[in-house]
Parts: sequence; C-alpha cells; structure tokens
Amino acid sequence: MRVLESIFFTSFPRWITHRGSKAPVTDHSAATNGWPTAYRALGFALRHTVRVILRPARADEADTLLVIQREAAVAAFAHVYPPERYPFPDEAIREVWAEALADADVEVYVAELDGAAVGAVSVGRGFLSTLYVLPAYQGRGVGSALHDLALERLRALGFEQARLWTLDGNASGRRFYERRGWTLTDETRVVPYPPNPLDVQYAKALDSS
Repeated sequence: MRVLESIFFTSFPRWITHRGSKAPVTDHSAATNGWPTAYRALGFALRHTVRVILRPARADEADTLLVIQREAAVAAFAHVYPPERYPFPDEAIREVWAEALADADVEVYVAELDGAAVGAVSVGRGFLSTLYVLPAYQGRGVGSALHDLALERLRALGFEQARLWTLDGNASGRRFYERRGWTLTDETRVVPYPPNPLDVQYAKALDSS
C-alpha cells in the first residue's frame, strides 16, 4: 500500500496504469478489476488535515457499498423517499452493487479514513454512476477526492465527456456538481423505485490535462 501525504492531489497520479495496460499483474488473485496489487491503495492528503485512502473496491464488498449508499441516501433524500413510507430497498441495491463489482466495464472505488469505509464512487461507460459519502464525513473533502478520481479514471479510459444522473430534488448534490463545472442537459429519466421521482442528467467535458 502506498500512502501519499502532505500534498493535496486534485487528479489521479499519472503513473497509475488503468485496465488494459501492459503493466504486469503478478498476483491475479489479489488484484481488483485488473489493477496490479501494488496499485490497489492510494493515499490522498486532503485539505483541513484530513487524510483519506482511495482504493478499488473488492469483489466481496457489496454489503459495505450498500451501507454507504443507504446511510447517505436516507439522510439526503428523506424529502423524496420518506423512510416511513418507502423503506430503503436493501436487497435490490445489494444486487446492483454485486453486478457492478462483477462488471468489467465498471470501476468502483472506496474511500477509507482510519481503516473505515466512509465513501464510494463508481464509473462506467462514460458515466460517473454513483458517489456517496457517509453523512458524518461529508464536508471534509472525501466527496471531492472521489469526484476527482472518477473524472481522472473516465479521462484515462478515453472518454471526452462525463455524464451523470442525479435526483431532480437533490439540491445539495446538484450544487456540488455545478460548482465543479457540470452543466444540466435536457435528458431526464424516471427512477425505478417508488415513488418514482425524476432524475436529471448533467455533463462535463473532460480536458486532456
């Protein structure tokens, strides 16, 4: 495990190889999503002296990812999904995460602080698919680190534009993305979970820097 300290990285280190590269993987059983074992954990020193470690999720972490999403979503979206009327769909979301972890076209990363998983992000097929941080750790730079990592991975995978979906009623999330240069598109979709609110789509050009 390599921990990078003292500097706040706004982009993924350039020496990291991505899926499909020629870098050798000497221990395939320990690699995640084709990443060399030596690169499975990366440290980011965040502003305000908070240090977070970002690493690829393991194939057996569907439950961990479920917990992160559930706690973040229940706290953020109670006005959209009142929990007394619409309990969080644990089984369905666990299955979604299990499928994502097994999908060769999806990359999932976990943020850790002091050995505890506190956030997660996933990317695939040109989308920043999910980004969740436990409520107790929000506002401490974890979400920003995950966001920047997601864009760097999409850029490294050859995409010139990133897209994402978020709830129309997710005011704080939408501000987060808009502050980072995302722009609203004309695309919308209906969320498949009752009460079936509306998702809106954002897009962001990925420069080559």
